Amino acid sequence: MRILFVEDGLELIDEVRPFMESRYTTDFVPTSKEGIHMSLTTEYDAIVIDSNLGGKEFCLKVRAAEVEAPILLLSKKDDIEKKIRFLEQGADLFLDKPIRVRELAACINALVRRAEKMVGCGVITLGDLVVNTTTKEVWRNKCPLNLRKKEYSILELLAIRSPRTVSYGKIIENVWNDAYTLISNTLAVNIKNLRDKVDKPFNQKLIKTVRGFGYKLEV
Repeated sequence: MRILFVEDGLELIDEVRPFMESRYTTDFVPTSKEGIHMSLTTEYDAIVIDSNLGGKEFCLKVRAAEVEAPILLLSKKDDIEKKIRFLEQGADLFLDKPIRVRELAACINALVRRAEKMVGCGVITLGDLVVNTTTKEVWRNKCPLNLRKKEYSILELLAIRSPRTVSYGKIIENVWNDAYTLISNTLAVNIKNLRDKVDKPFNQKLIKTVRGFGYKLEV
């Protein structure tokens, strides 16, 4: 799980860094500007930002760019009006200062579970491709497709993130638990097999290669 942590308080960073880095892959940046840049160029499972670091601008810009990672804002306990504005601008949850690392971890995990549940209990339709994330069934042009487990996992991930590009690393992280045991061409072989089933029999090709970065599913 990859987390972006936007915070300039060195004391807070020193407190949470050991815990965060033991649980997650965490990128720390000290400004909202850097946070926005990282959000638009790297795929995160959740974002934590201090509301005093341009939280309003941050939420507006990342949501306008269709970044869907849940946002947890750190704020003062009694700043109710500010919290309401941030929620309206795209924040998902608040954590009152001073924070406790265990509470921080619980909030991050809850946000990620909520996001996964929202996309994991329904039907995703992209043109004539239908992916049922509950039954794990796939249809193309009303014809059922017989996918292997890894093929389905890749397709579901691409469908959930569509039309955004999903990096090679993100696919490997989500589909294979241990990237170190993955043979170098395993992902490419699975993508080829997936294309043979999802794209080859049809005129419109949905699985696109973004050279040097990853793949995306696009109508």
